Amino acid sequence: MHDANAAIRFAKQWGDAPSLERLKNSSKSSDVQKIDAENSLKLMALRFQQSPTQSTLKLWATDMVDAGYQDWMIAEVSKSAPFKFERHPTLNQLMEQLTHYKPKVTIPRDELSDLTDRTFSHLKAKFIKQASIEIFDSMVDFYVKHGCPAIGIFNKHYHEMCMLGDWARSYFGDGKKIIEMAHKSNEAQKTNDYEHFTRVLRQYAKENKL
Repeated sequence: MHDANAAIRFAKQWGDAPSLERLKNSSKSSDVQKIDAENSLKLMALRFQQSPTQSTLKLWATDMVDAGYQDWMIAEVSKSAPFKFERHPTLNQLMEQLTHYKPKVTIPRDELSDLTDRTFSHLKAKFIKQASIEIFDSMVDFYVKHGCPAIGIFNKHYHEMCMLGDWARSYFGDGKKIIEMAHKSNEAQKTNDYEHFTRVLRQYAKENKL
């Protein structure tokens, strides 16, 4: 059961977003993501009697990150693989599993992925500073239940990205405004309205030098 009480308190207390000190972006570089992805694959390999060499796993991690998958996606797939495969999965099998962790949208992903990666940590820190981590978690749950466009995607990190994006697109409004924006995002997905998703994030990244 979703804890809506904190989300309701959030909606009541929320006013215009105050001016905040700029927060440093903590997003990982591609090289760091490759190292973390490699570590996830090595931990997964320990669960199987036979597995590829460590040098092969390192190459796989590089291929996955270069293909646009983030380290957290690879970590999720690595954790679930021992429950889905009797033998160590091939690279192609892992790649197939990874597709479930990417948004099911048909709009171009290049600029949107870049803007999301650049703004996510900054937006999350901004939200938590203005409210709290408890309210943030409750708002994500509330968002998923009442309007999240991420239908069929069961990944908390992706839900957070969606909620924060719609929070920014609602010009940092209250809970009601975020849900209203989520419904607009649903419609924008259906019509492939690329600018709906990128316009505000592009401006936010520029203003905060991200």
